[in-house]
Amino acid sequence: MSPAVWFITGASSGMGRAMTEVVLENGDIAVATLRKPEVLSELAARYPKDRLLTVKLDVTQPSDIAAAFETARAAFGRIDIVFNNAGYAILGEIESVPDDVARKLFETNFWGAMGVAREAVRFFREVNTTQGGHLISITSMLSVATSGALGYYTASKHAVEAGLECLAKARSEMDPKWNIKITNVLPGGFATRGSQPESLVQTELHPAYKEQATVKHLRAYIPNAPLPGDTHKAMRAIYHQIAQNPNPPVRVPLGKDAIIGFRAVAKGMVDDADKNEALSADLLIEGKELMTHLDKQSRSAGDESMKIRHPEVPSVAMFHAVYLQLCEEDCRQVPDPTQRTILATAIGRREVTYAEADHHVSWDPVRAGGSLALSSSVRASTQSLADQCCVSIQEALPSAVFYSNNSAYVEEESTYYSAQQAALTPACRVAPTSSDDVSQIMKVAISTGCLFAVRSGGHMNWNGSSNIDASGFTIDMEQMSTVSLASDQKTATAQSGAAWSKVYDLLTPLNLTVVGGRASTVGVGGFLVAGGISFLSYQHGLANNYIAQYEIVLANGTIVNASATENTDLYWAMGLGSTNYGIVTSYILETFPLDGMWGGTVGLNISQAPEVMDYLANFTLKLNDDPEGLSAVTLAWNPDVQDYDLFISNAYLHPESFPPLFSGLEEFVPSATTNTLAVTNITSLTAAFAAGDPSGFRTNWWTLTFDADAQIVLDVFDYGKQLFADLVTTNGTQWSLDIQPIDQKFIQATQAGNNPSGLSGDNLFLILEHVIWTDPSLDDEVHSKAQQFLDYAQNLASQRGVLNQWLYLNYADGSQPIYEQIGDSNLERLQQAKSAYDPSNLLGQLWRGGFKLPQ
Repeated sequence: MSPAVWFITGASSGMGRAMTEVVLENGDIAVATLRKPEVLSELAARYPKDRLLTVKLDVTQPSDIAAAFETARAAFGRIDIVFNNAGYAILGEIESVPDDVARKLFETNFWGAMGVAREAVRFFREVNTTQGGHLISITSMLSVATSGALGYYTASKHAVEAGLECLAKARSEMDPKWNIKITNVLPGGFATRGSQPESLVQTELHPAYKEQATVKHLRAYIPNAPLPGDTHKAMRAIYHQIAQNPNPPVRVPLGKDAIIGFRAVAKGMVDDADKNEALSADLLIEGKELMTHLDKQSRSAGDESMKIRHPEVPSVAMFHAVYLQLCEEDCRQVPDPTQRTILATAIGRREVTYAEADHHVSWDPVRAGGSLALSSSVRASTQSLADQCCVSIQEALPSAVFYSNNSAYVEEESTYYSAQQAALTPACRVAPTSSDDVSQIMKVAISTGCLFAVRSGGHMNWNGSSNIDASGFTIDMEQMSTVSLASDQKTATAQSGAAWSKVYDLLTPLNLTVVGGRASTVGVGGFLVAGGISFLSYQHGLANNYIAQYEIVLANGTIVNASATENTDLYWAMGLGSTNYGIVTSYILETFPLDGMWGGTVGLNISQAPEVMDYLANFTLKLNDDPEGLSAVTLAWNPDVQDYDLFISNAYLHPESFPPLFSGLEEFVPSATTNTLAVTNITSLTAAFAAGDPSGFRTNWWTLTFDADAQIVLDVFDYGKQLFADLVTTNGTQWSLDIQPIDQKFIQATQAGNNPSGLSGDNLFLILEHVIWTDPSLDDEVHSKAQQFLDYAQNLASQRGVLNQWLYLNYADGSQPIYEQIGDSNLERLQQAKSAYDPSNLLGQLWRGGFKLPQ
């Protein structure tokens, strides 16, 4: 079989150059056309002229087109495949692009491409000895899924796509006897030179758009976009799977982003047709019928390419229809509680809501009364609904959605504190860059009933606390991490995706700080909506007391501020807001002076635990006189020595070694196994605290609060040693008990801040149980033992009368009843605020993770 002759336009770079190389690699003949043939001199030197012929061609000149085709005929006698590729883009708003610049673009992208197509059709019909040939044209995904700031480029590609399709459809202009095949390839983002100056003309920004967020984002993003597609892989796919196909498809979206864009547009078209069908109900002239015979003729022609161009795309509307049919029989067959509520109401069954208050409850097809086949179908629909939501969000925010094959998705997943959280794989991850982005995402999720999770720093420990599986998508706030300081330096603004390290990096050189996190890797957002304990809490109470203002995206997509003077009920409720009221996008935090610190960790033998716990009890009492320090004790299994040891972690808000508050600590230093005490600053100290609790392990936490009684801690610890005796000797499992003081001044400061936490009592010990392991096969056993440990500790403390009702949300397991412990009046106020800002409890049903108010 003789080699095929390819006529390739735009061969100087990008897809044209890559296709030229692929054609030659596979033994075919390439007629490579371009404006400057010398660009291919290096490639031409490697191949004889009977394999590679370079020809000058400017597609905007009709005479050049005719001459190039004639040169190919004279050299090879025929052309089998025309690869129609020349084009470039203009980055600019519709109003900012001068007419002459826009017309010049159309001369290349539309008239040039159509000129090559017309000459190809003529050549295939009249010159080739064996009539026929294949025209493969590169258009763009943007010809279907449009984008701002690329309006004229999009329009030119849309126009050429439509024009070429008229040649290709089953009822096309061409006679089927000509044996001419047409394929339009619509690529997504591929790593070509398409964003380089010669291929991307940038116009001056129109003054009216200088403050338009979307335009600013696109202007900055597009020239530097990290295009994911491999151009050579794409050209090989076209060569082997399209050019060699005897019945090639007419339209090919190329790249996963193109596939997503196609589906999003298809969904939008179906939805538009559904929403507006009534407008066309009675618009026919009396006695006239629809011109449907053409469509029937197309179908009867049996053109397989029609199936490829017009696939059946499931829409959100379709899923609602499926669910509605199920709900007519039994609403419990619908897996999602929000869908059940909406659909039950739609068919008049207002009493059948089946709300799931407990986020741990999973849908059981047997309990739901559906057959196994039906439940599998519904589950597939639920997952598909999540996929559709991702598509809808990507249509609105093209650069914000990432899928599992994308490095950004993988990176975001890998940075969760807990390995169980990192193992969850949402349908997509969405990374907003502004409050407006978050608002758009929220509107899509709520309007379509999509499940979602939100991650700030990803430090919550229990499975599903800030991530979700394929039934939903995850909003990752990582890109919203700006930190700034007011001109008077009295407040700092931190977006919720920032880590505390970023806050301290800004403030420490200025001898300032905020009531913030004690580990640098913890996220600002999650820490603050859970109350937050800081180094400064012994003076000022929980961290949310010193939030001057929240910016919040509510369930309906509205962006509001909450402060002591605006939306005051919401402002109070956000002190223990978790995932109930809205997505916080930024915080304004009051600043405090801090000119240095002293602190570090002292490691000791476990035999010294009784003396150390006595020291901690005395330290707690002394905080009332000097509330500017912290000593916390950790009793832990050490796998390196196969025994238990203990650590005392310390911090003081002045650069002073061993101040009176820490009297008694110095006595332990001579026998210390480790000692990192030093004058330092908050940036370094929080980094050291974070390093002592690394991420990437499977984790289990729970929390309790005791009266400041040393013996209860030692007794609970002894029980834990017995309980975990088998686990710690195998498979690298470790566990610890962390004990932190909460004194009267801490409690009084929290209460003075009118805080909903419900913290009360005398001097207290805050307890954190912490288990880490690596083997997933141990999950059930670890969780079972941890629950047994919690039950024992709680019962023992209750029997001895030292159990305090308060549960610190940031340390709690997902099963612990956070809101039941805050007092009836606080709970009632929180529920009233919930009714005011999310009256249908949509966030309670769709936003997975965090802690939910009891309904």
